[in-house]
Amino acid sequence: MPQAATPVDREQVGAGDNGHKVGFDALLEGAQGLQATIRELLAKTGLLIAGMKAHHRSTRAMRDAVASLRQLGQLQQLEV
Repeated sequence: MPQAATPVDREQVGAGDNGHKVGFDALLEGAQGLQATIRELLAKTGLLIAGMKAHHRSTRAMRDAVASLRQLGQLQQLEV
């Protein structure tokens, strides 16, 4: 007959770096800290992507403006 699962001791869940047991609360705190770090990184990534898109639009507009000016210069040379 299978044995019933024993309740988990919330004070001693996993092994830490030094082989000592780490409490559940410490593991939960670590997971929450990691979650906060990931959220911060996602927010920073979003800002970087938005900045890169804005830079790309600006660069494209400048390139188009320079091309238009060059085309105007060529048209003026033809008229002279």
